[in-house]
Amino acid sequence: MSTIALFTSTDPEGRIVSLYDENYIHIYEEHSQQNISRKEIASTIEYPDIIKESEKVKNSLIYTKEDTSRTGLDLNVTTKFDTTLTKGKVTSAYRTDKPLKGKIVWKRT
Repeated sequence: MSTIALFTSTDPEGRIVSLYDENYIHIYEEHSQQNISRKEIASTIEYPDIIKESEKVKNSLIYTKEDTSRTGLDLNVTTKFDTTLTKGKVTSAYRTDKPLKGKIVWKRT
């Protein structure tokens, strides 16, 4: 099975992030009840409220779009980058009401 890029986006600091079909299948299967669209994932990468370094995974960033629908759930998109932190891929996306831990590397002002 070949891997197909469903989209490629650029974050506010110029990092390139792609979503591949295999990762979107994971998101759909593991978080199907959350109904997360590719458009929401791309928007969270392009226009996040906060970007944090993952405490658990090296070269991983978490993009967060704070709740705008009054559900109380923020959308988090986890990514894995190359060693230069310039090119990465989406590994998962999910909604949560709990703030994620990690060092803030960028915040919307």
